[in-house]
Amino acid sequence: MNHQKIVYTYTDGSGNMFTITNAERITIEYHPIKPLYSSSGIYDGGEPLNKEVSISAYESIITLLNEAIDDKKNHLKNRIKTSSIIGLEKEDFKEYYIINHNSDALTPIEDWFLAFRGIID
Repeated sequence: MNHQKIVYTYTDGSGNMFTITNAERITIEYHPIKPLYSSSGIYDGGEPLNKEVSISAYESIITLLNEAIDDKKNHLKNRIKTSSIIGLEKEDFKEYYIINHNSDALTPIEDWFLAFRGIID
């Protein structure tokens, strides 16, 4: 079976990045920012993580990301401190969306990723 690879990325306001890949397997990788690269020089995003996830978990986070993508009134033209970035790549398509840190769409996304990392239930 030929499966189209789809990759979403989510970079939070601190610079931590999640890569969500739907290919042969569905995986989410967490790439935390380290103090050397943080704007404060102190902030540490924690430990890296790479996990295979269920279809239902994948669908739940993708739904949240797509809601933020569709909410164009909260998109920014240029990245500012604390804004987030959602990336989408598939075949010949690659697009990035900068989301205002005040967007209501970010809270459920952030909560989902905190739960994924085991920070909250």
